[in-house]
Amino acid sequence: MNNVLASWILLSAGACIAGWGLSLLHGLSRAGYGVVITLGGLAAALLWVRQRGRASAHPVRLPLRATARRRFRQPLPAFYAVLWTLSFLGGALYAPNNYDALSYRFPRVLHWVAAGTWHWVRTPNPRINYSGCVQEWLLTPLFVLTHSDRLFFLINMLSYALLPGLAFSVFRSLGVRARVAYVWMWLLPSALVFAMQAGGIGNDALGAVYLLAALHFAAVARRTSSGQALALAALATALMTGVKASNLPLALAPLVALSPLWRISLRRPIAATAIALACFASSVLPTVILNRRHTGDSTGDPTNAGYMKLSDPVAGLVGNGLQAAYTNLAPPILPAAASVNRFATAALPTRLRSWLATDFPRFRLEVAELPQEETAGLGVVIVALIASIPLTRVVRGRLAEGGGRTGRPDRIAVAVVASGYIAALAYAAIMGSEATARIMAPYYFLLLVPVLWLSAAVRLTYSRVWRACAALAPLTALAGVVLTPSRPLFPATTVTAAAARRFHTQAAARAHTVYANYARRAYAFAPVLAILPSSTKTVGVLLGENDPESSLWRPFGHRAIDDITDPDQIAVEHADAVVVSGELITEIVARQLAELVSVGRLPR
Repeated sequence: MNNVLASWILLSAGACIAGWGLSLLHGLSRAGYGVVITLGGLAAALLWVRQRGRASAHPVRLPLRATARRRFRQPLPAFYAVLWTLSFLGGALYAPNNYDALSYRFPRVLHWVAAGTWHWVRTPNPRINYSGCVQEWLLTPLFVLTHSDRLFFLINMLSYALLPGLAFSVFRSLGVRARVAYVWMWLLPSALVFAMQAGGIGNDALGAVYLLAALHFAAVARRTSSGQALALAALATALMTGVKASNLPLALAPLVALSPLWRISLRRPIAATAIALACFASSVLPTVILNRRHTGDSTGDPTNAGYMKLSDPVAGLVGNGLQAAYTNLAPPILPAAASVNRFATAALPTRLRSWLATDFPRFRLEVAELPQEETAGLGVVIVALIASIPLTRVVRGRLAEGGGRTGRPDRIAVAVVASGYIAALAYAAIMGSEATARIMAPYYFLLLVPVLWLSAAVRLTYSRVWRACAALAPLTALAGVVLTPSRPLFPATTVTAAAARRFHTQAAARAHTVYANYARRAYAFAPVLAILPSSTKTVGVLLGENDPESSLWRPFGHRAIDDITDPDQIAVEHADAVVVSGELITEIVARQLAELVSVGRLPR
C-alpha cells in the first residue's frame, strides 16, 4: 500500500513536470509522452534494481496490515468495497459528464494538445486559463495516448482506494485512538462528497488524498528522520495546491507538520534543490505566475468577473457557513428539493439576504433531488454521526474514563489541527463560491479530529445502536452511486420515461428530464456535429461561458476548435464552419436590429 502511495505521488509530480516540460518544447504529443514514459520507466527500473535486496533503514508503511479477507468481512470495510466496485462500474459505463470538466477542465486539455503546448486560450470562459493544472496534467497523457476520455475516471478510482488507509494513518498520527480511527477511516470517505466523485472526474476529493498523503509522510519523516518521506510530503503538499487554488490555505497544515525537520533538507542541498524545483512544477505557482503575466492578477480574474473574491470577510464567513451547513445536512434523496431550497432562502431575514446578495454575489442555498458530484456534501447521516459524539458527552453529563478526551495528541498534532481550522476560516473569509460544501472536501479530515479526541467517540464505537446507525452512511452512499444522474446503475431513461407515461406527475416528468439531460451532457452538441460536413477541420465557436465545449471536439482528433470571443469577428473568422449558441444568436440579432433601427433602415 505504501509503495502504491509513494508511486502515485511521484507519478503525479512526474506528470506535472512532463506537462510543463513538453509544453516548453511544443511536444504535447504521443511522441513526446512516449519519450517521457520510456525515460520514466528506465529510471523506475534502475531505482528498483538499486533498492532490491536492500531493506530500507526507515521503512514507510501504512498501518492496518491485516489480510484483505479478514478486513472485508467486517461491515464497514465490506460496504466500502462494494461502494468502490459500483463506482468503478459507473465510471467504466459512462463518459465523464462532470459540469466543470466539460466546460473548462477537459477543453483546456484539448486546446493544449491541439497546439502541442500549454498556451493562454482565447475563450469566453476564463476558467480554462486561470485554474490549477495538476488534474489536467494527469489527464493529458491518458488522452494523448488513447484519444479518448473513457479512462479519466481511473485517477479518482485510485485516489478513492487510497483514502481509507490514509485517513487512518493521519488520524492516528494526530492522536486519535486506534478504534475510533478505524471506524472513521471508512465512514468519512463514505460521505456523499467523496463517493459521488469516485467514478467521475471531479477534483475536490483528489486534493484530499494529496493532503492526507502529505500529513502521512510528514509524520513518518518526524518519526524516522527520513529524507525520502520528507520529499514525498513536500511533493504531496505542492500537488494539493496545484489541484485547485481553494486548497492553498491547507498548505499550512503540512508545513506545520514538517517544521521540525527543516535541518534534514540541509544535509543534501543538491537533492533538496531538485525536490524544490519538482514542488514548484507540481504546485499552483506556475499558474499564478502565468495568470499575473497574462492578466496582471495572480488569480487570473483582475476585475472579479467571476465574483469569487470577497471584499467583506464577515460576509464570507456567514455565507460560506450557511451554505456548508445547508448542503451538508441534505438527505441523500429529496424529491421536493426545489421547494425546500425556496423555503430555506425565504426563511433568511430580508436584511441578511440583501447583505449577502451585495457582498457574497454567488450565495445560494441549493441542494439537488439526488446526490451529484457537483453539489454533494457530507450528507445528513455523516453529520448526525459526528454530532452524536459531543452530544453524547453533554447528555450523559459526566466524563468517562476520568477525562473528556481520550486522544493523545502531541504539540505538533494540536498545531496541525489548529492550522486546519485557520485554513478553513481563511478560505471562508476570502472565497465566495456557491459550492462551499464540495470545495471544502479536503478540509473535513482535519476539522473532524478534535471531535474524535473526545472520550465519547470511543464509547460510541462499542454501542450496537450507534454502529447500526453508522452503517447507514455507506448505505446512503451506495444508494447515491446507484441513482446518481451522472452514472445511474440502472436503465434510468427507460424507467423514468415509463414512469412519466404511467403516472403523469410533475415529479415523474422531472426525473425523466434530469436523467435524459445527464445522459446527453457529454454529447450535448451531437445534433450540431451531425450536420457538419466530414471535411470540416476547423470550427469557430461562439458559446456561453458555461457551455460544454468538449462535446464539439468529438470525434477527438478529427477537428480543431477555435473560440470566438467577439461576435463582431464571426464574419472574419478563418474557419470551415462557425457554431453559435442559441442564446448568443438571439442577442446578436437583437443588437443588429437595434442598430438598423437607430440608423433608420428599419421602422421602429
